[in-house]
Amino acid sequence: MASTEGIPEPIYETVEKLMEVGPLVTDFVREELDPVIEYWISLLKTQRMLLDLDDVSTLVVGDIHGDYLQLRRAFKYFDDHTVDQIVINGDLIDRGAEMIECVEYVVSRQILDPTSVFYVRGNHELKSINEMYGFRGYCTGVYGSAVYEKFSKGFQQLPLAAKLGDWAFICHGGIPSETIYFHLMRLELKEQEPEMGPYAELLWNDPDPRIDEFATSPRGKNYYRFGKVAFDQFMEFHELDYLIRAHQAFPEGYRWFYDDRLLSVFSSNAGPYMNIDPHFALLNKGKIDLIQASTIEVDLD
Repeated sequence: MASTEGIPEPIYETVEKLMEVGPLVTDFVREELDPVIEYWISLLKTQRMLLDLDDVSTLVVGDIHGDYLQLRRAFKYFDDHTVDQIVINGDLIDRGAEMIECVEYVVSRQILDPTSVFYVRGNHELKSINEMYGFRGYCTGVYGSAVYEKFSKGFQQLPLAAKLGDWAFICHGGIPSETIYFHLMRLELKEQEPEMGPYAELLWNDPDPRIDEFATSPRGKNYYRFGKVAFDQFMEFHELDYLIRAHQAFPEGYRWFYDDRLLSVFSSNAGPYMNIDPHFALLNKGKIDLIQASTIEVDLD
């Protein structure tokens, strides 16, 4: 439940304005945004590398990539269907035209409701990626480099994965080629820019039914494709039923893998994804339902 308790009044006022501007580049000046982003970072710093989420109804949103309409559809569903939690599963920015509006909206919702609105890091929340695919240039052009650097510091504090109760694991990419331990993820400091190793692979790795364990990835030498044998071992080791990820654009907006225990969800129709049918995933009581974004009516006027 959203609450204004504890939020400094100037920050609350700016957040309210940010949520009202709609899908247009705002004219907020740096002096207004700076304290909002800093307050957001202070909230993220209390979160560990692995989020332990209450086992309640949870809407998982795949890649948004600057698609403000799909983002607002996700939150419309979250608000109207008494869903308890919403997880933005990485790649909120880059490629789409409304990437600034998207990140400002999610930041605002997290500030207002930090116990129900969560944001997991994707590979486009890495500086090395969003410097190339739009966010840095767009953000710097609108607000200046200082605001971009502040947003980057926020991205560096995002968790890398989430665990829903004892049955579902949520990450942007996929399982890593090295063993990870959830108790260590709750203790270790977040890496600012994970480029290699198991924590980077959580952002980058992809399922591939043609292989059994791990194979090289076209995404780069530090990342991998993983097969059913590796997936089953990961799930058994961590005693999980399902894994929900994003990262790949399938025309239907989702795809099941590995005996329907791995669900890949994509939620953008922006830029190069105009032929995608965006979906969200609703997790509740050990079950997963797919939500077609286009069925959700939202007024952005």
